[in-house]
Amino acid sequence: MTLTPVILWVRLYNKIMKAIAQRLFIVLLVNGLFTFSLVLAQEKKPMANQYPADPVVLESQFIRFERHFPLKPGSLDLFGYEREKSMQGTPVLSPDRTWMAVSEVMFMMDADQTYSRVLLFPVGKRPEINAVLPPDKLADMEAETAKRRKKDPDYQPQVTITDVNPRPFWERYQPGKQAAQSKLVVEAGFETYEPYRFDVVQVADWSIDGQKVLMVYRPGYHHLGIRRTIPAIHDVASGQTEKLSYLPNLIWDDVRRSMPELARRKGVIWDIRLLGWRAKTADELIAKLVVFEGQSEVPAGFWSYNTQSGQLLPLGKSLSPDQVARNGWAVTFLQPTTSGEVKSYGSKEIPPPENKPPDDPAEKKRGWKRRLQFWKE
Repeated sequence: MTLTPVILWVRLYNKIMKAIAQRLFIVLLVNGLFTFSLVLAQEKKPMANQYPADPVVLESQFIRFERHFPLKPGSLDLFGYEREKSMQGTPVLSPDRTWMAVSEVMFMMDADQTYSRVLLFPVGKRPEINAVLPPDKLADMEAETAKRRKKDPDYQPQVTITDVNPRPFWERYQPGKQAAQSKLVVEAGFETYEPYRFDVVQVADWSIDGQKVLMVYRPGYHHLGIRRTIPAIHDVASGQTEKLSYLPNLIWDDVRRSMPELARRKGVIWDIRLLGWRAKTADELIAKLVVFEGQSEVPAGFWSYNTQSGQLLPLGKSLSPDQVARNGWAVTFLQPTTSGEVKSYGSKEIPPPENKPPDDPAEKKRGWKRRLQFWKE
């Protein structure tokens, strides 16, 4: 029987369609398996902006620690403090990050007198996950966790980083939030009522073992400026603070022996500048002597002083920066955004909460009047 051309074309068409269907099935099968594997991988691997719901891990996204630079310019910025009536220095965290040493400077307007003090504040308790997530996001996380753990008992809950409220983490390192547990280290100027007097105490650094706080005390008068620098050391264990008032003269005595031409210079005006602790030691500090020439300070030499033995050691006319320790920590507050960027804030730059009521100038004025009355009494 002879097949007509139409039948032959139909059979050829059927074979072609069958081959296409087989290949299409294979393609769809491979594509389905690939998509399924991606879904499984996505379930096991969190998204880029998701992190484990662990407060320790989350805090690392909102807090950055950097080694504190002793007496860094700007760490106690007094610009405008007479207008603001008070100013707080940058908190210096202890080496183990459990305490903050903070300088506070206050101005009493009617006497044109400046007071200051240094306080220790404990670092606050790390918040739990339910304190940093909105209630609806917390409920979603718990529901998702319960669903996932039916298939994977080891599944760890995840949170989207931009859903997390950073303020409870920031507030751990804000002295004002821990004021109820503060400890007074030293204060200057409160014991006397003397117009135009200027007493400033500033935190320099912690010792390497975290047992001492090194500070610098600068007394003076507004119309005369500051021409005297006195190091001070606070022992955390004993609660005692010692002013090393003798150290500037001790260094000048050494200058008389080693640099007589400078000591004999007529009308020479000098002072010391505390640099910090000596690296890798818990009892030695470093200071330099400066000579005032017009508006400039000219370094004359560097010395180390052992607070335990009382030994003064000249270090020469120059000093390598790595000889000065950087034991404490400075903290920067971070805030990830939905665009992927990370904003950073200093301790005084944090934006106010969105629900914070506007400042009341009248209440501020009444508050300062009460403080002034307290100081007078």
